[in-house]
Amino acid sequence: MQDAQSLASKMLKNIPAVYKSCVRKQFTSDPFSLEYIKETLAIPASPKLAPISETHTMEMNLDRICEGLQLHYNLLQEAKEKVDCSGELTPLLAEISELNIHINKVQVLSGIPVSKPQLSSVSVLSALSKDDYSLNVGVHLLLEQLRAFAQDTVRSLREIQHLHSHFQFSG
Repeated sequence: MQDAQSLASKMLKNIPAVYKSCVRKQFTSDPFSLEYIKETLAIPASPKLAPISETHTMEMNLDRICEGLQLHYNLLQEAKEKVDCSGELTPLLAEISELNIHINKVQVLSGIPVSKPQLSSVSVLSALSKDDYSLNVGVHLLLEQLRAFAQDTVRSLREIQHLHSHFQFSG
């Protein structure tokens, strides 16, 4: 569990550098315009992580973390083909993939079936040209969404470790 937390924190720390490298143009900060572009680009929302309760289990959060990691991996992979910062995106993609592997290990060690998310994360990012304003905004939105999801993931992993500290998770 500690490894997963460390990886999630590392990923969270690396997002601003990737953002700085990948999002080069200035654009509107109008939330309505950004939401419109997000919908136009068909960027799916991250799965919601919630505090563990009787109605929201550890298993649900771990499944949603895996789903969210796979979603962002697929979308960033799509964007990577179009942006000039693939050198910065590659390590972030590796961190996302490695974190997903660690979450799967936590699931196995917890006796939770490892689900393989069947995502159809089809956005139109790959159809945009490199110079397209919408691509720049899409990468901005995607990295902001990943940052928020990574923060929720770190919080959720801390909660899981705290609630289940009697389990010995490793690697």
